[in-house]
Amino acid sequence: MEIFNPKENKIEKGSNVTIHAVFTRHGEKGYSTITPDTGLTEEGKKKSFATGAEREEVDMVKPYSSRTERTKETSELEAQGSPTLKKGEYRVREGLGFPLDPQSEFSQRAQKIKKDIVGETHLKKDSEEFKKLLAQASDAQTDYYLSFGDKKPDSLAPSPVEAAANLAKLIDNYSRMAKKINSGSEVDLINATHDLNLAAFLKEVLVREIDKRRTVGFDSVKDIGGAFDFNENFEVLIRTDAGGQESRALLFRGKEFEIDEKRFTELVDIYDKKNEPDK
Repeated sequence: MEIFNPKENKIEKGSNVTIHAVFTRHGEKGYSTITPDTGLTEEGKKKSFATGAEREEVDMVKPYSSRTERTKETSELEAQGSPTLKKGEYRVREGLGFPLDPQSEFSQRAQKIKKDIVGETHLKKDSEEFKKLLAQASDAQTDYYLSFGDKKPDSLAPSPVEAAANLAKLIDNYSRMAKKINSGSEVDLINATHDLNLAAFLKEVLVREIDKRRTVGFDSVKDIGGAFDFNENFEVLIRTDAGGQESRALLFRGKEFEIDEKRFTELVDIYDKKNEPDK
């Protein structure tokens, strides 16, 4: 099957195409006192490969990630584990990154949140009690980050709105990509990123029905089942029909959700304005 061949004019493009744009948190990472950019633990590597193996076979799978070692390994291993035979070349996507100043007040307070909840516990690291404490800490850290809204938490990190806009722009690009793919094609695009990026995007565009009312976003990450665990993802399902008309849906934790397209378009505009070249 041919994909992304602009010189080929004999094959119709863009109709009955399905793109699974998967946005996944990286696998379990190692820890080092020397560098914050560590790769995956052995367990993280196994889980990443196994996560890919759970995917359905499609025509092609292509891995993307931020520049960190842990996200690179995650996307490549998930692609390797996929039952799909045709593997696209790995590429970095800047919008998947989450730069952070480890010395900033934001970073220090986020670490304090975790310490206050988990504390100097003597629980076994693999016990259910310890995992619950870690989940509570992750929820609290995520809500703390999301509370910044359109404000940057430090000099390096994106604001939650900027983080959401980065993912929205990638998804918009993938939607445009659907028009260039051979008709009838189905592809997986594996995007390994960081948990705060994922939560920021859902807060801006996820549509839920609460008490029979259409509700966009959430007040606390607990409202959607908690923060993202290692290797957990959401999927934006991009489809075109026989006439090339596009639709998008969001698959998350076993359910299909609507994307608020008005807010999605606003996020793409936010990205474009922030990144437009200086005149």
